[in-house]
Amino acid sequence: MCECSGESLVNLGSTTVIKDDMGYKWSRCAAEGEDCSCNSGTVRFGFMDRWVVTERNSSSRSSVKCSAAGFGGNDPAQGQNKECFCQIPPASGTAPAKNSKVAIVLLTRRAPDLQNWLRYHLDYMGVKHVFMDVEDTPGFDAVWKSLSQADRDRVTVWTPARDGTPGDSRPQDDYTTLQNRQLVAMSRAKKESKQMGIEWLLHIDDDELLYAPMQRPIGEILNSVPQGFDQAYIPNVEAVIHRQMCRAASWRPTWST
Repeated sequence: MCECSGESLVNLGSTTVIKDDMGYKWSRCAAEGEDCSCNSGTVRFGFMDRWVVTERNSSSRSSVKCSAAGFGGNDPAQGQNKECFCQIPPASGTAPAKNSKVAIVLLTRRAPDLQNWLRYHLDYMGVKHVFMDVEDTPGFDAVWKSLSQADRDRVTVWTPARDGTPGDSRPQDDYTTLQNRQLVAMSRAKKESKQMGIEWLLHIDDDELLYAPMQRPIGEILNSVPQGFDQAYIPNVEAVIHRQMCRAASWRPTWST
């Protein structure tokens, strides 16, 4: 079968190509290696659905080299012939984009940095609510108390009883029951989300982050999904440690927030 990634192309004349991508319009300004002139100052560089975006002050510089060097050395699609698109600013008087209500549901166990994970999604990504099924996390109370009351009001915590083993609230057969426990949590969160007026419910893990280019709230992006769809897929992007870093004798893994 064939599937569309969500972008539509419109050819205007013989040279102009416009892409409508999740509520933002982009005009093709250069092929790889050429110079892109962009009055809005916001240019993206890439191929298909893999892009990096740079934002520039249009009053001081409106041209950027359409290459990895022009985007801080970042190559979003190595080995592919890439291109650049300039963002078309919304027309004057356009109403602000609606921000749909989005919630996250997850199972969490001894997360490496749950405090910042919650703050990132609630305060930066604009998630309205988080449903957490907390398993075997001795330090959870301290993390919970460190959050502001405003953030705690937007988090539902479940701590269901497990197998009764002292000091361990995980199921005895953890790996084979994990997906079933996730389904139970999703079903419970879906029911409560309807009562809260939540429009989108996402399932991610405590070692994953929702990421949106150009610092857009997740609700604004999901609001641009065409009518008639009740499910959306967000691609998973894995972090890859640079080979040179692994060769360094003093290298240690770190978290950056």
